Amino acid sequence: RNGTLLPSGRSAEEIDAQRDFWTYATILAALLHDVGKPMTDLRIELIDRPGGAPRRWLPVTGDLLAAGAAEYRVGFAPKAERDYGAHRRLPVVLMQRIVPASTMSFLGREPSVVAQLMASLAGDGEGGGALWTLVRQADQGSTSANLLHGPRSRFLTAAAVPLVAQLNQALRQLLADGRLPLNRDGAAGWVCGNAVWFVAKRLADTVREEILRGDPDAGDSIPGPNKNDRLFDAWQDYAVLECHPETGQAIWYVRVEGADYSHDFAVLKFPLARLYEQESRYPPAFQGSVTILPGRPSASAGEPDRDAKTEGQSAPPPEHAGKGTVRRRVEGAGIPGPRPEHAARAAPASARPADATAPEDDLLDDTETAVDEDRRTRKSRARMRPVVPYVEVPPLAGDTEPGDVALAFMNWLQRGVGDGSIKYNEAGAMVHFVAHGMLLVSPRIFREYAALAGLDEDAGEPPERDKRGAVVQREVLRAGWHLVGAGRTNIHAFAVTKRGGVKAGKLAAVVILHPERWFNPVPQTNPCIQAQTSIETA
Repeated sequence: RNGTLLPSGRSAEEIDAQRDFWTYATILAALLHDVGKPMTDLRIELIDRPGGAPRRWLPVTGDLLAAGAAEYRVGFAPKAERDYGAHRRLPVVLMQRIVPASTMSFLGREPSVVAQLMASLAGDGEGGGALWTLVRQADQGSTSANLLHGPRSRFLTAAAVPLVAQLNQALRQLLADGRLPLNRDGAAGWVCGNAVWFVAKRLADTVREEILRGDPDAGDSIPGPNKNDRLFDAWQDYAVLECHPETGQAIWYVRVEGADYSHDFAVLKFPLARLYEQESRYPPAFQGSVTILPGRPSASAGEPDRDAKTEGQSAPPPEHAGKGTVRRRVEGAGIPGPRPEHAARAAPASARPADATAPEDDLLDDTETAVDEDRRTRKSRARMRPVVPYVEVPPLAGDTEPGDVALAFMNWLQRGVGDGSIKYNEAGAMVHFVAHGMLLVSPRIFREYAALAGLDEDAGEPPERDKRGAVVQREVLRAGWHLVGAGRTNIHAFAVTKRGGVKAGKLAAVVILHPERWFNPVPQTNPCIQAQTSIETA
């Protein structure tokens, strides 16, 4: 807004006189432009008394508080029943309920501002003018930032696993098992410049096969071989891969030159930090070079159905193949380095600028992230309490008050799981959700918190720093939130299994009971984590 002169094409005096009107209109257009999407694509049922029959809530009938809701449940409307145009009609209707009358009266002094605001909210790009353009640009930036850094919490009723989660899990599993060969003639990818350059079609087909091998019923949710661009888009939207800076597309055209071969490929560039949690696990660098080409070099170079051995265009090998070097075929700026991995923080993460834009989506899909945000709401005259999803949480045993360290640790854990900086239910994660509760890998997670919170800054040698992690663990155990086994056991053994029930490792962990105290909704349980022996409470 600050960089746009409104109204367009008017004198400086008119622009100055109408400044506040256009600022208010911009704010309202941004807040209301998508308000109809979740209200029409979600099915919300409310119960006005415990044990009462649920009934569907309609946004045009008033808010949940006015409807007397004691509890509510969120579901997703079947795609066949979704109203594709309703979310464009609702913002104008709901504006009368959401926007204070004094604000509407103020805007009414400039009818042209109200007219453009109404057109923008109704989805009329031509009538919405500059307001439409401003909001559209802001929406794209916000969507991109949320996809990259936003929370990954989802409603329990959204049973489908997001496509990008399936793709990432399959890709990492393939790399861990060595089923994506690297750095040789006929490989699937080459490690160069802190990134892996994968042959695009081969990677998409291999990842798809891996997903279907583990879940044959996933065929309906995974785009087919003729829709590989959908897989590329999913990786691009979540910034798992790095886009070409000049085209903004996922595909790069490169020439790979090894000791005795040279091929041209259409590739995807994945920063190593997106694929591996620890640098020690990075694969070795390619003993050759990857040269970025200005465009599609030839029909053979971009042929979609050839593998690495036959897809490329043969060329004489270089006289001196560098060690993992990336070159540009044309003059220009070098390849930007990969964005830093979103690391866990002991303090709330600050806002980050978006590096890419995401296309506008007209419908809220079952697999999209459901974001829980703290909202500042207008104080109603009745000062009614907000309605939250109802969860029955048993009282804590005993009357011991949790210490400050334990509460700070759980707040850090809540925040990290919610914003995605602390991974869970995946290989190498410190947090898993199981049938018994929330599994915290010990002592790793407590040492991690001690380091991030600065508790070990003056601890000296590693043995002393490890003691700080033990202090955090002891404080959490004293709070009484955890599962105590037979013989007053606080640490429990769990087995990690692969697909097919093959044992892959084991974990020692503290199990926090009733994770619904800290997370609402509680993430689904990890089927790959099983107790090694029957856990009996003390």
